[in-house]
Amino acid sequence: MYKFYNSEQIGAPEIHSVQGNLIDFFDCLLVNGFHSLPISTITRSGTIATATFVNAHLYVEDQILLISGANQAEYNGEFEIFNITVKSFDFTVVDTVSTPATGALFVKVAPAGWTITAAVGDKKIYRYPGGHQYYLVLNEETCPELGAIAGGTPYTTATIQIVESVVDIDTYGNTTGTVYVRKGITEDKGPQKWAAVVSERGMHFAIGWTTKDWVDLTTLGEFNSNVIDDQYNIMISGHYSYSGSTYHQTQLYSGTDAYHYAQMTVDVIKLEIGSYLLRDYMGANDTICAFQNVLLNSSGFNDYSANNSFMPFRSLVDGSVYLNQVYINEFAGVRGQVAGLFFPMVTFPECTFFKIERNMIINGQTKNILFLQMHMGIVGIDLTGDWYA
Repeated sequence: MYKFYNSEQIGAPEIHSVQGNLIDFFDCLLVNGFHSLPISTITRSGTIATATFVNAHLYVEDQILLISGANQAEYNGEFEIFNITVKSFDFTVVDTVSTPATGALFVKVAPAGWTITAAVGDKKIYRYPGGHQYYLVLNEETCPELGAIAGGTPYTTATIQIVESVVDIDTYGNTTGTVYVRKGITEDKGPQKWAAVVSERGMHFAIGWTTKDWVDLTTLGEFNSNVIDDQYNIMISGHYSYSGSTYHQTQLYSGTDAYHYAQMTVDVIKLEIGSYLLRDYMGANDTICAFQNVLLNSSGFNDYSANNSFMPFRSLVDGSVYLNQVYINEFAGVRGQVAGLFFPMVTFPECTFFKIERNMIINGQTKNILFLQMHMGIVGIDLTGDWYA
């Protein structure tokens, strides 16, 4: 189940430039959840259960909630809510459970279901719950600065990497390269905007870093591999050094309406500290790999591009939209596609940090897509479909 979190949700964790802050962020999203409230009553009519509250609950559309404490097991668990009012919401249950629910009823925004393997100081290791065994290592012990990027002001960072096995907080087996998460301006000017889509098999999370609502995107988890029975289709993608990003789009503006045209230029990322895949195609952990978010064509691995700048954002015929997948390329060929991530191949209104477009038709399927405004273009994340179908 895909869970969408963002900084505008009530009770959501804040991201600051201070040391240790990103650990609190990951704890909330991956392990603990947030915004816990007591439920006054739960009643059922058919398959529709209604939870009511004494005061305004402030839960919103697109949130997955975790209900606990009911004596009837069918009311406990994770639910997508609908028919939301100030003091109630509905969710779906089996039509045989007794009503009303009894017990000490509570609800909170559901975490992603990861667990904590080890924690020492400002360093923590999270265990991924999906099909492969791997761990996410988060290090905020030093918070190195990411250079003077915006107006000459340095940004503090945390580092993350993926490992296959853990001996202790500092000892791992088979690791990816390290990426840098830009948290905020060194001179802390308040919480950053952020958005995240997390599943049991991977996550995309974006943190705002300027007053223009641009975001840095970090992606980690399983990808859709072209290799049969690929046992190591695990990736991490983000800032690979103190400059540059794996997602690099050229933005072109119309002189009148500031629409984005989806023309792509690509930087081949030369990895300086190991593979960004958990293991490369050959199974040797030190082979250089490259990420390119590009459309395949005949011009070669280093110069893919796509330009459909005159297509309308939605088809006038059926409301469909042209999105392109993000490919993972190794020197031996195309390894696979990043799960759930796209870039628009059409004109697109500029986002204000993020925007959700609902009921979009993609490959004949109706989906909700989260679009994020990056410095060099716009990317989209699937909020509804199976990333790994």
